[in-house]
Amino acid sequence: MGEFSERIKDNVRGSAKQLLIFLVRLTTGTLLGLTIALVTQSFSPIEIFLFMFIVITTIGVILRVTRYWSLPANIILLLVLVLIGVLLKLYIHTAATS
Repeated sequence: MGEFSERIKDNVRGSAKQLLIFLVRLTTGTLLGLTIALVTQSFSPIEIFLFMFIVITTIGVILRVTRYWSLPANIILLLVLVLIGVLLKLYIHTAATS
């Protein structure tokens, strides 16, 4: 009975880790997709269909590329993309004021 409960505990722990990795990958894809879609929208007026297409396509690409990455690699990618987003926002803000 103890072996059965240990196996269930290991399966739950593994499933929770896989869910966390998926949520990090989904968050990364969503943030990158929204950033690309908003930059595209600022250059030329796009309709909501194209906006959503860009976001969904980017999420799919990120989910596909990071399929075999570990949790630390996914978190590092997310942090790098957030840093690039902050730098882009800073650049846009300083360019608009000058």
